[in-house]
Amino acid sequence: MNDTAPIQFQHGIPPLPSLAAVLACAALMVTLYQVLFPRPARWYVVALALVLGGALTVSLTLLLTPTGERLEEIHDLWSALRIVVLTVGLPEEAVKGVAALVTIVVFRRVMTPAMAFQAALFAALGFAVVENALYAKAFESASLLIALGRGFIASFIHSLMMMIQGTFLMRLVASGWRRWDLPIIGWLLAAAAHAGFDWGMLQPLTVYLTKGGDPMAMEAAVMQALPVLIVGIPAPFIIGLWLFRGALRQAGDFEREHRFSEFDESSAGDLALYKARLARWRRAGNIVMTVGGVVLLGSVVTVIVLSVLMAQRVIAGAAPQPEPQEMLTGTIATGGIVLGIVVMLLGLLLRWKR
Repeated sequence: MNDTAPIQFQHGIPPLPSLAAVLACAALMVTLYQVLFPRPARWYVVALALVLGGALTVSLTLLLTPTGERLEEIHDLWSALRIVVLTVGLPEEAVKGVAALVTIVVFRRVMTPAMAFQAALFAALGFAVVENALYAKAFESASLLIALGRGFIASFIHSLMMMIQGTFLMRLVASGWRRWDLPIIGWLLAAAAHAGFDWGMLQPLTVYLTKGGDPMAMEAAVMQALPVLIVGIPAPFIIGLWLFRGALRQAGDFEREHRFSEFDESSAGDLALYKARLARWRRAGNIVMTVGGVVLLGSVVTVIVLSVLMAQRVIAGAAPQPEPQEMLTGTIATGGIVLGIVVMLLGLLLRWKR
């Protein structure tokens, strides 16, 4: 890649507002994962998983080759696959998996299958805090925007990968700590999902960073990676959310079995109250999903209208560059698409409350 500029990133602690945004997003994610389960994880479990996830991530960044040097090794999809497996999927999921496994072993006397799954989620959030802060520093010109965007989106994506590992950690605890092959299987599957998610994005990202977003080069890179993107990006969402729903249901069934007995008249009122609370959460989830759907639909329509206007301008022989107002509207609409999807996912999670 001799015709391209070297990729350089700034390292260190981001500006204070960005760091605060990263931590605030993590706190909201912790609260969400605590609320969704019928019984919140004990706070010392939460604290240890978060701290280990963050501390091991710092160690990983010191051991790995700098990100810029890794990206410069990418020339095509196959070199991107090698990089994404060896320096992203396997090591990053190992860090999160070790943080979660150490947490559940340390507190094995109080550990339940559901709490093991939650420990995996909190280890992922500890990892995401450090990574998000590093990105906010690396792109300091848009530090706060990066911190907020990644604070929710990247944190949730890292959680999705750990939902795979968390499922196997649940089974480890449920097996009476006998199936020690399960964490290894979970790690390998999560690493594969993570690598598949990042694989199609690495080459376009490298072209953007080295060639200043040259439209022709970007289009070629995206078209080459498109088959991988179509499969790799939605797969972790589908797999992770399906496993998350299963974990919530299992935790809810366990809670009802131990708290409410159909032969105990005194528990009948508590069971009715429990069901009423779940119904309210489902209604709240429906409302949030509707709001997210409206935002998503409006944003998509806006992007389509802007695209039609630009196409008409090109056909008429005018300059294809968008007007400043159109660029601003397009940027907001693109953000609205992402926001709409995130809000709809939040509504879906609220509906699954147990």
